[in-house]
Amino acid sequence: MSDCLRIAVLTTGRQDYGVLRSTIQAMHKDPRFDLRLWVGGMHLSHRFGKSIELIGAENIPISQQLDFQGDPPDSIKDCSRALDLVGEALVTASPEALLVVGDRAETLAAGMAATIGTVPIIHLHGGEETEGAIDNVMRHALTKLSHLHLVSHPIYGKRVAQMGEDPRNIVVVGAPGLDNRFRDDLPSIHELEG
Repeated sequence: MSDCLRIAVLTTGRQDYGVLRSTIQAMHKDPRFDLRLWVGGMHLSHRFGKSIELIGAENIPISQQLDFQGDPPDSIKDCSRALDLVGEALVTASPEALLVVGDRAETLAAGMAATIGTVPIIHLHGGEETEGAIDNVMRHALTKLSHLHLVSHPIYGKRVAQMGEDPRNIVVVGAPGLDNRFRDDLPSIHELEG
């Protein structure tokens, strides 16, 4: 076994990159981790602002670009492609775990690929609720596929435990996306008002 953990982190768009950003940066700097950053979905789309360029500007190496989102997006086909492309990336990179966040359908497809490939899943933000949305179904299904549950609040940890997950594998870590409020590159209130 190597001296560092090879962890693949999947980000599919701005919605999860903002949550994962500080974690990705910390893992990149920490010699205990061999970070494999996989960028796909909306990040690669001109329609959604080609946000992969923002990630590249932060000097974090991107290990894989997973182009699973069609134009126009089609949830069923996009998930099918995500399952296939993430499966191939898992075989090629052989990570010791896959870190995913949240509740998106393509993230669930990635979780299915990891489960089939016997790669443990680390799920961030499980146990949360989104009223009246399919997001809950995706999030809870991903929770059931996952091995380590990094939740943002004790209430969500309790909910994950109520779903039958081992409390020893549930860790309250807070909401890493809140770290963004300490960024130096954000515009000041005066710049926003001006």
